[in-house]
Amino acid sequence: MSTEAERQRLASLELAYDQGSFDTLSQVAIKTHWHCLELGAGAGSVARWLAAQVPDGMVTATDIDTRFLGDLQAENVRVRRHDLVTEEFPEATFDLIHARLLLSHLPERANILRKLFRWLKPGGVLVVEGMCWYPVNATENDVYRTGMNAYDKATATLVGTDSSFMQRLPALLGELGYVDVGVDLHGHVVQGGTPVADMWRRTVAMSRERAIEAGLATHADFDAFEELMHDPTFFGHGPVMAGTWGYRPEQV
Repeated sequence: MSTEAERQRLASLELAYDQGSFDTLSQVAIKTHWHCLELGAGAGSVARWLAAQVPDGMVTATDIDTRFLGDLQAENVRVRRHDLVTEEFPEATFDLIHARLLLSHLPERANILRKLFRWLKPGGVLVVEGMCWYPVNATENDVYRTGMNAYDKATATLVGTDSSFMQRLPALLGELGYVDVGVDLHGHVVQGGTPVADMWRRTVAMSRERAIEAGLATHADFDAFEELMHDPTFFGHGPVMAGTWGYRPEQV
């Protein structure tokens, strides 16, 4: 995907989901002095919001691709290119760690959750946001279901995405020692011509060639999905955005 196309996709994602992320993060009572880690920071909208919440603290915004983080100019924000799978931070560094639409795409997700536990200070909180896919198949429109499920299956094959991960995450956090686990759910309607539909149009298009090669959909299926995402008379069930949090105990 070209730089401009990816910039536009990230912008549509921010329009669709930022307010829900801010609402979820507000539930963990962020303190003004906290040190925060924003993983997979994308174009930086959540890092920018966090920086405003912690004027006496610090936000570290990381991504494996930092092209779109150059305009994060706040004094309490630092940008770092970082590979979550292979690189580390010192133990007990952060009061808050946030990751949106990231861990579901990483096959090493269970080991990463253990790593994030270590990076949290005692009493610190991890907030993970990701999609619960099940509402997609409640939509009766075949064009919509075909396009969305072709993307889901193609990304599962290509990068190891697990669209059921968020449904299992609360129990997994408990098993790994996180406490006071909570969940915040945000449902979304995918109406053609809206920012949510534009985000899914761009996202599903990323999987087009891979899905066609795998026999998951045809060129005609993807063309029809593209057209549907522009149609304001279409309403579909989007995946539910789940925000799940857990704390590192004060005494470990």
